[in-house]
Amino acid sequence: MIRARYSQWFLAIAITLTLAATQRLCAQGQNLEQLRTQAAAEAYAGRHAHAEKLWREVLSTRPQDLDAQIWLARLAGWQKRYDESVEAYKKILREHPEATEAMLGLAAVYLWESKYNDSLEVLEEAEALAPEDMDIQLLMARNFLQQWKKKEAEEHLRRVLAARKRDQEALALQNQLDALTLYQVSFGYSFESFSFAPDAHWGSLEFSRNQPQDLLVGNLDVLNKFDEQVVRAGGTLLHRFEHRRNLRVTALFAPRGDVLANQDYDLAYGQNLGERFAVNTGYRYLNFRTANLHVFHPALEFYPHKRVEMAATYFLTKSRFPGPPNDALTHSYYLRALVQVNAKLFTSAGFARGIENFSALSRDRLGRFLANTYSFGARYEGTPRNGFSFSFARQIRSTGLTQTGFGFGFF
Repeated sequence: MIRARYSQWFLAIAITLTLAATQRLCAQGQNLEQLRTQAAAEAYAGRHAHAEKLWREVLSTRPQDLDAQIWLARLAGWQKRYDESVEAYKKILREHPEATEAMLGLAAVYLWESKYNDSLEVLEEAEALAPEDMDIQLLMARNFLQQWKKKEAEEHLRRVLAARKRDQEALALQNQLDALTLYQVSFGYSFESFSFAPDAHWGSLEFSRNQPQDLLVGNLDVLNKFDEQVVRAGGTLLHRFEHRRNLRVTALFAPRGDVLANQDYDLAYGQNLGERFAVNTGYRYLNFRTANLHVFHPALEFYPHKRVEMAATYFLTKSRFPGPPNDALTHSYYLRALVQVNAKLFTSAGFARGIENFSALSRDRLGRFLANTYSFGARYEGTPRNGFSFSFARQIRSTGLTQTGFGFGFF
C-alpha cells in the first residue's frame, strides 16, 4: 500500500516537472520566434546594426540556425563589409552546399564589388539546383545588365516576367534595359556675353560610346570669339579598372587661331575610397601661341547621399610666356555640387575662384587676374533615350570685367 502511494507521488512529481519543462520550452520557442521576427523587421527598416545584434542572439540560442547565419552574412554585405560577408557565405555553403539563398547572397556581394564573373559562376551553380527560382534569374539579368550585355539580360528577364508579370523589381529592370544604349549623340549651343568684347557663339557636337570598362567620347566644336572663328576637335578615353579605379586621357586640337589652345592634353587618375569618397589627380598641358600652361589638378569627391555628389578641385597653374609678362604661378579652386532631384531631373551648382573655372581655358584667362565664377546647370532626361540640358554662369573678375554665359544642349 505504501509502495503504491509512493509510486503515485513519484508519478505526480514527474508529470509536474515534465509539464513545467514543456511550458518553458514553449515559452522559449515563442520568445525565439518573436526575436527572429523583430530582427528581420529591424533589418528591413534599415537599422542594420541593431538587427545584427538580434540575429546574433538568435544564433547564440540556436548555433545551427541557417536563417540566422544567412541574415548575418547578408547584413555584413548591406553594411559594405564585403570581405566579411563573402567569408560568411562561403562558410555556410561549405556546410550547406545546396543552400541557394546563400548562393544568391554571395552572388549579390560579388556583383556589388563588380566581380561579374565570380557572381555569374555562383548564379549558374544556383540555377542548376533551382532552375525555376525566379530570384536567381532576376539577379542573372542584373548581372548582364551591369556588363551592358543586353541580349543575355533580356533572356533571363523574359523568364522572370513570364512567371511574375507584375514584379516591380523586374519591371524597373526592364526600364533600365530599354534605356541601355552603347551610343549617344549630343548637340549643344553656348552664348557668352562680355563687358569688354563682342559676344561669342559656341556650337558643339559630341559622340560617345559607353561600355562597362571604357567610355570613348569624340568632340567637335566651332567657336566664334573675339572676332575669330576656331574649329576644335578631339576626344576622351576613360578606362575603368577593377576595385573602382579609372584612368582618363583627353586630347583636343585647334590648329588655327589664338583663342583656344592649339594643343590641350589631360591625363587623370581616379580612385574610390570606400562608398562615400573618391580622389582624383591629374596633369594638363595647354599650348597657346602666346604661352604654355602646366596645370596640376587634384580633386576630392564626396557622396553624402545616393542622390548627392560634391567635389572640390584645386588647380596649381604654371603659365610660361615667351616674353613679357613674366612667368606666373597661380592657385585656383572649384567647388561643385550635383543633386538628383528625381529619376529624370539632375541639377548642379558651382563656384570657382581664380583663373580656372568650369569651361575651357582661352587666351583671355592667361593674365594674373582673379575671378569669382558662379554657375548653375540642369539636365532633364525626358525619355530613356533623349533629353536636354542647360547651363548658366557668371564670372566677375578682379579687374572689374565680367562675362556671362548661357548654354543649351540636346541628346
